[in-house]
Amino acid sequence: MTATSPSLTTLLATAGIDPANNQSGMAPHLNLSSTFERAGDGTYPSGHIYSRMSNPTRDQLESSVREIETFDLTLSERESCTTSAFASGMAAVHAVLVARKNTTVVLPTDCYHGVPYQLDKFSDQMGVEFTLIDPTDTEFITAALKSALDNNRNPLLWIER
Repeated sequence: MTATSPSLTTLLATAGIDPANNQSGMAPHLNLSSTFERAGDGTYPSGHIYSRMSNPTRDQLESSVREIETFDLTLSERESCTTSAFASGMAAVHAVLVARKNTTVVLPTDCYHGVPYQLDKFSDQMGVEFTLIDPTDTEFITAALKSALDNNRNPLLWIER
């Protein structure tokens, strides 16, 4: 943290507030648009096309979370971090599952039904294998993760709250 950097308390209290673009409001603006202006030449001046792809409010959320999450990192470490917010839970699930090839997902049998469904339909194309487990059987969980490592696969333990 440099001498000019705000404290973590200040970052938390002012997350999402951009004084240059805030028009004196004390809370960030919410952009509820689903589609954005298109110029006569076909370009999108704001850089946003459709809310499921990008949205100023989501950009602001990602920026604020990244700033808070990387608070105690050096500038070069911060620049290497990515924070992503998604338009739907299943979009987030998909992003996590395809982030690394050669992954074995250890998945509790009581997770959201869309997760094993997506894995069952697309795991071959994604290079992902999955194992359904009883989430209370810690020995089996440990064995499933160790098996993934022993088979040179990236283990991913899926936990839902």
